Amino acid sequence: MRRDTVSAQRATTRNRPEVLPEDDEQWVRETIATYNAYTDVLVDYNEKFVARELERFADLFDTEDGSLNDAQQKAIVRNDRHNLVDASAGTGKTLTLTHRFLYLHRKGVPLDDIVAVTYTNDAAEEMKDRITNALDVESEDQLNVFTYHKFAIDVVGSAFNSVDFDLKNAHKSFVQRAMSNDPALVNRYEDALSKFHEHHRRFKMVGTEYIDACRGEKTRREFCIEKYKKFLDNARNFSLSPGEIRSRLIDDDPEQHAFCTAGSWLLQAFLDHADNTDGPVDFADILHSAIEMGRADPDRFESMFEHILLDEFQDADAMVIEFIQQFLGEMSDTRLFAVGDDWQSIYGFRGSDPTFSSTSRNDFPV
Repeated sequence: MRRDTVSAQRATTRNRPEVLPEDDEQWVRETIATYNAYTDVLVDYNEKFVARELERFADLFDTEDGSLNDAQQKAIVRNDRHNLVDASAGTGKTLTLTHRFLYLHRKGVPLDDIVAVTYTNDAAEEMKDRITNALDVESEDQLNVFTYHKFAIDVVGSAFNSVDFDLKNAHKSFVQRAMSNDPALVNRYEDALSKFHEHHRRFKMVGTEYIDACRGEKTRREFCIEKYKKFLDNARNFSLSPGEIRSRLIDDDPEQHAFCTAGSWLLQAFLDHADNTDGPVDFADILHSAIEMGRADPDRFESMFEHILLDEFQDADAMVIEFIQQFLGEMSDTRLFAVGDDWQSIYGFRGSDPTFSSTSRNDFPV
């Protein structure tokens, strides 16, 4: 750039008016100072609130297993709109969730307005037992403590007249019928199932994992049923189509290519089965139905509960995240308390993604 051009631009810049008049600059400075002062007051208020609550409910934090630690106690009494608690394995996540439930009820929240959700029946039963004993309620049926499966089914409820099969075993049952050449399936989905069996035979020929499993305790049939069941679980949880799966395959891994190609045709048969069946065919269907109901009528879910407590939230897949979001719309006063561990993925077969525990801070901003 020429020197005279630079000099001209410098002169022009010096002659430009201020971005803001002096009075406005002073107003901005005062506004920022006021905002910072309010922020300091809010932080101080929150700290004092937590301290008061810990003192007021001190007896609640002494359990038969010992006292809850400081971090657990503070998490329990905080009352942000979305409370995401990062708790590592073995730190008493379910115990923390249980005492959050007890704390809310002691604060006057009715039992009907609190729901606690976890992944396993054992964790749900443990929570029910602890709460029932602590509150001396007449029946566990008074408590909204569910697994994610049962919660979704309970929420959808009357949308379906009946469910004549065990949703949790729907994929396994379908795989068993497909591998047995169940006439009722073969006659209806012959094309997809014939291609499934064709590629399944190829998988058995090249599958070293399959061959190794057959030398152990599992039979070949048991191994394959479990393998394809997990395949359907993951495909449905992530809403993958058969075509998407086949398009992602690489040719340099014959074992994976044969297995996933077979699985994609099994998935096609399952989707055809779903299209020809009234009502839900698996848990993914239940979740999808609940999500669609929430989108169509936001008020339906947004006022259902005051507090939602979630256990093992790191294991949530995309559909579970979206399902929970139906309760937490912009007009909802519902508060979320989710406990999870970014580094633990004990239910990986479900299609869980550890990144959700990190990214959920964006999905559910505090």
